[in-house]
Amino acid sequence: MLPARRKKKAKGPAHPKGLGKHSASPRRSFPRHRKWIRGFGCSVPECNSTQIEAAHVTLPLPEGKTHLKGGTSQKWHDATCISLCRSHHAGQHTLGWKRFERDVLKRDAVKLAIEFASKSPVQNVRDAVK
Repeated sequence: MLPARRKKKAKGPAHPKGLGKHSASPRRSFPRHRKWIRGFGCSVPECNSTQIEAAHVTLPLPEGKTHLKGGTSQKWHDATCISLCRSHHAGQHTLGWKRFERDVLKRDAVKLAIEFASKSPVQNVRDAVK
């Protein structure tokens, strides 16, 4: 037998722009930026797949960019995303970033993510990589 259904809690006020659920933590998720990333082709050379996903690069970041890292149980900032097709994104999870970057992507994934972020249509994402 299933447990009793819980009553829905009333929704509180909307979060201030630029802040996450906890007012002390800056916002890390930008759906418009991820949608913009998905508008590009796969970042793997010579891949023509059209099923594109925004993949968070979780490699060590350059000095001054460590605020983009995810903490315990936190997703990395969307400024660390690159475009990968569904197949290559799954392959990246299997191989791990270092091996995927060396053997498949064949370029610096962190630099590519920073390049994407610096050209993003979302001001908060551009500001995150300045």
